Amino acid sequence: MKKENLFLLFLMYSAITSSNEDGLSSKNFCYSDNNLFPNVNLKDFGEYTEVESDKSEISGKNIYSLNGNVKLGSKEYFLSSDEVTINKEKNNVIAKHNVQYQDQDISFTASDAEIKKINNEKILSATNSSFFYPESLIRGDTKFFSGNKNLKVFNDASYTKCPLNSNAWKISSDKITLNSVTNRGNASNTVLTFFDLPIFYSPTFEWVLRGRGSGFLAPSLSSYKESATNSDEIQAITPYYFNLAPDRDLILSLHSLSSRGEGIEADYRTLINNKSEDKAQFKVLYFDKDHISKESRWKLNTNINYQYDEHTSVLLKTNRVSDKNFFKEILNENTSAKSIFSNIKLAYSPPEYNLELYAEHEQLINNGTPSYVKSGELNFRDNFTLANKSNLDLGFSTTNFEHSDFSKIDGNRSHIDITLNNSSLKNLAYSVIPSLKLISTKYNLSDGSTPSRNLYSFQLDSTLNLERELNFSDNEIIQTFTPKISYKYTPKKDQSSIPLLDSEAKTNLDNILSPDNSFHGIDRISNANDITLSLNSEFFNARNGETYLNLNLNQKYFLDDQRLNSDGTFETSRKYSNIATIADANYDQLSLNNRLEFDPEIASIVRSSSSVSYILNSRQFISLNYFDEGEESISIYGAYPISRNLHLFGGINKSLTNSQTNRLTAGIAFDSCCWAARVTHFNDSGKDRTNSFELVFKGLSSTSPSIATKIQDRIPFYNANLYNLND
Repeated sequence: MKKENLFLLFLMYSAITSSNEDGLSSKNFCYSDNNLFPNVNLKDFGEYTEVESDKSEISGKNIYSLNGNVKLGSKEYFLSSDEVTINKEKNNVIAKHNVQYQDQDISFTASDAEIKKINNEKILSATNSSFFYPESLIRGDTKFFSGNKNLKVFNDASYTKCPLNSNAWKISSDKITLNSVTNRGNASNTVLTFFDLPIFYSPTFEWVLRGRGSGFLAPSLSSYKESATNSDEIQAITPYYFNLAPDRDLILSLHSLSSRGEGIEADYRTLINNKSEDKAQFKVLYFDKDHISKESRWKLNTNINYQYDEHTSVLLKTNRVSDKNFFKEILNENTSAKSIFSNIKLAYSPPEYNLELYAEHEQLINNGTPSYVKSGELNFRDNFTLANKSNLDLGFSTTNFEHSDFSKIDGNRSHIDITLNNSSLKNLAYSVIPSLKLISTKYNLSDGSTPSRNLYSFQLDSTLNLERELNFSDNEIIQTFTPKISYKYTPKKDQSSIPLLDSEAKTNLDNILSPDNSFHGIDRISNANDITLSLNSEFFNARNGETYLNLNLNQKYFLDDQRLNSDGTFETSRKYSNIATIADANYDQLSLNNRLEFDPEIASIVRSSSSVSYILNSRQFISLNYFDEGEESISIYGAYPISRNLHLFGGINKSLTNSQTNRLTAGIAFDSCCWAARVTHFNDSGKDRTNSFELVFKGLSSTSPSIATKIQDRIPFYNANLYNLND
């Protein structure tokens, strides 16, 4: 499809949509003066209708004529007009000239109006009227309308949710029907205008008054860089929403890429047993024939999260694509990702124990290399409370590992660990907790070998809890000071015959902060004859519990200079670790976080991460982050309001080591009472570059609602809601 045709498609469907909940009341700032006339409180009226007028006459037996400043007030409605005729035989009220009407659902002005009761049901009609629904913020103008509480028909009318005296967007139609029972609006011979500029025409047009409903959603339009030709191209997505039932829906979307052709996407979502936490989603994107590769391309995602009962749950995720270049060539995203995973987890967790079954599958994408996957895993854990404040923890797991590279060893691993600890020496002032852990691991590998490992580990944790009260600026501050000494002993065990299946060495910082194993996973159990010293101090508000400052200092001392490495053999290390520190401070909207690793041998900081954030709200904040993990990088995120309606937002992550920009997001948004617009630029490592534009008709549609999620994923703290009717 040509770029010009894509743009016309975008304009043609830009207003056909299913509306979202506005979620705000008429007390909102934008709508505070939205009433057509000063409203009255119907609750102030008594049991009978109150009547005021300059002049009154009785014509016949049951006809009353009121003239001059006429006002009728009751708990049911209020009416004012120059002339009012009440006919009790016909059971109607006719008002003429300068009519103002208000009830619980609608208010309107008109040149003439009639209120009639048929079978105790109130029927309204009016000529040359302006109407307003305070609850839903719907308003408009009409030559003539009539109807009851649930169904009204407006002829030669307009419809909008913009405030009074604003027609930023407006639907004009020969006939508009609003049905609160079916929750639908319907119009014929319809024109959607944006600042009086017609942007869409349709012989028939239907939308949802509140909540969800079937219909076209507004399409999205973005530009992208075609990887095959390095040319700038356009992508348009046109979705149709099926509201199948209160607990399930379906979105069918036409994807049009100017360089690749057309595809269809189906996204089915359902609740399981009508529980909001139990969900299932099935999503497939299919291109019958890529214009460049001449092949079919597809992507499949499923996600099932089901809590069968209080103790049993199922989690299933499927992520598959037709080929490894799908993300780069079709989606223009995730070009740095190496693989995608599918997995299933079955969990049974009664109070007595936890049982879990798990399996996963890996598919390589882009230039990814394969890793070990768990083709099947069983985990069991139980905890027993014994006498004298002793506790026994039992864990067992068995895992089958597979690798797509046949030169790699795979096989089965069985592991059991038993931990016994005692907390009899624990109170508010101090605690001394000894623990003993027994570990046994056995492997059955594809090369026929059966390495095993049996170890024990002893640990003693002693903690002293001190605190004092401080008075600072009329705030009652509590300072805690908690020194802790931990000793751990695990004997040496050569583990070079054991492959690294799912384990890796911890970073120095993680290792210092925890007296536990120096490796993630269980393929390596590090030896230990270590003492860990830790000092922690916290300052918090005694009244509300808010923490102002948290300080932590940790260092390890090794009584044995032989340490297990990733190869499973031992290497010589010095007698002490680096010093790890944590400093977190929070006060009002300002927060500072710092992690650093200090090497006392060279008297230098070798690793660090620091951040400072000042957050007033989701549209006004700044966050600066610095990382030094062998390579230095910096990231800055922020948003700033230029005016009440206009704000900038952006985020950048840049490597200071090679001066490369890893990720850039920048944009500007305009947010008015009933419409908004947002322009965003995305750039990943200079390769994935897209530009997106979003136009929002609040209470009606958004042209690109998916942009919001993408921005929030890339810019922490940015959560500007452009979709609700707001101020």
